[in-house]
Amino acid sequence: MEGSEHGAEVVDLLSHYSGHGDQQKHLDNIFELGGYKGRQGGGTTVFINHGEPGSKETFRAKIMERNREKRPGQRKVAKALIANDDWFDLDAGDYAQDTRSLTKQELQEEIERLQKLLQTA
Repeated sequence: MEGSEHGAEVVDLLSHYSGHGDQQKHLDNIFELGGYKGRQGGGTTVFINHGEPGSKETFRAKIMERNREKRPGQRKVAKALIANDDWFDLDAGDYAQDTRSLTKQELQEEIERLQKLLQTA
């Protein structure tokens, strides 16, 4: 899924990923994605959404450990983040510092802009 005016690329993992896989299978999916490489640039940012807090932290550490192995042909991971409820700023490559300043109207406009991008992808 492409179309960000800021060069971000969102990848739909549904065809590559199973929530029932073991840790090794999940690592393979992140780094290999069935041969999909995407735009590598500075590397991929991985968000870990599901699981117990300790398990998510352990998995984050395993991702970064495998990333250091530099296996031939595998994707580069710049960051592995445990997702939270904050906005992630794709331009800055980090969680937004001040999201409270968005008005309801600004938030609605941003949602509509993102929906249009997804429709054209």
